[in-house]
Amino acid sequence: MGSSDPYGGQIGDNTPLHKIDVASDTISYEGWAASGTATSEAKWLIKKITISGNITTETAAGGGTLHNQIWDNRSSLSYS
Repeated sequence: MGSSDPYGGQIGDNTPLHKIDVASDTISYEGWAASGTATSEAKWLIKKITISGNITTETAAGGGTLHNQIWDNRSSLSYS
């Protein structure tokens, strides 16, 4: 049976990859992909976590729930 990412998508029957990049005190990135996926492949679901005061906001790369982003490009992607 496949594993689910936090948006409910199926990411394969292997142990999924899960990466966290704490870019600064106010910005972090979190990503999910199927086991064996390279960080340069457009097969990642990536979210950006932004903290402003006591407000934490999560947005998804490309605004969606698809595994179609490149982890290596996380800081330059569009989030909504």
